[in-house]
Amino acid sequence: MISPTYLFSVDGESDGALGLPARVFRHKLPEWTPNVHYYPSREYPRLEHALHYNVRGTLALPVFEPSRQSCVGVLELVMTSQKINYAPELDKICKSLGERRRKFSLLLYFNFLLYNEGCQNALAEILEIFTMVCETYKLPMAQTWVPCSHGSGPGKSSTSSDGNYMDHVCMSTTDVAFYVVDAQTWGFREACAEHHLQKGQGVAGRAFESHN
Repeated sequence: MISPTYLFSVDGESDGALGLPARVFRHKLPEWTPNVHYYPSREYPRLEHALHYNVRGTLALPVFEPSRQSCVGVLELVMTSQKINYAPELDKICKSLGERRRKFSLLLYFNFLLYNEGCQNALAEILEIFTMVCETYKLPMAQTWVPCSHGSGPGKSSTSSDGNYMDHVCMSTTDVAFYVVDAQTWGFREACAEHHLQKGQGVAGRAFESHN
């Protein structure tokens, strides 16, 4: 019993110092990885034990009390296999919760992209460039990240399972401008489509933050 011995502070000075559960709790956003071995020990304090017990894929979801929309905990799913697509696991979790979903809700997906007509035209041009560059230089894949918000618009926007909306701006990949040459990268592309970056998170998040 290793995890019960860990305490995660949600008041860390940086995201890296928080640890996985505390980051999810603080930002009220899901976080997952195909393999926790990719984390530095500073971002995943349990790394040594994860290596010892062969822990690999991990999915962490914030749990909300619907009437207040406050995060009351984090649900962590741990696997001993490396995994990219967690959609089947999410479906099983929701089904297993059953009636309990009336009391608590999980934040699952959001994907309302924030761009105008000018941006749409730019994305079309980017797709042409991606096509030419990837085919010319045999690059396996190229994709575009754009600002997005969950709980702020129609269509693809969604929030906690009880339908309450929560505003948060981050970054998401777009279906308009991406190009895949190597079929083996489709799994990575699908994982990116399910993942969202906050400002300053990852290469794309840091690039966006520096521009603004």
